[in-house]
Amino acid sequence: MLEKEKEAKLFIGNVIKLLGCGPAAADVFFVSGPEIRRLNRLYRGRDKITNVLSFEAPKNFPRPEVKGKAKYLGEIYLNPGYIKKHGESQKALLTHGLLHLLGFDHETENDRIKMQKLENKISSALGY
Repeated sequence: MLEKEKEAKLFIGNVIKLLGCGPAAADVFFVSGPEIRRLNRLYRGRDKITNVLSFEAPKNFPRPEVKGKAKYLGEIYLNPGYIKKHGESQKALLTHGLLHLLGFDHETENDRIKMQKLENKISSALGY
């Protein structure tokens, strides 16, 4: 269980290195059930609590905190209470959110299979 956003960002950095898609960075936030529900309703039109949301940054989005020429990918929001209640893995959900920021989705069966295979590869490589 990751305790802080800083630990989560370090984990994201390891996934980015593993994928060879850096230099890149993303923000990670731990939020409550009501807050993730609000975000889900506001940006996705779904009025329900969920485990993870990710929001891809627009192209060339300026992010002064990102050092050097790292590309800013966007934001990942985790709901630790929901994740714990459902016995899910924060690391797996961070990976899932990051893959969305990198352009992967699971709208079609082919896309879902491709994304799941990559998630499994990352999980095996990083041991979670």
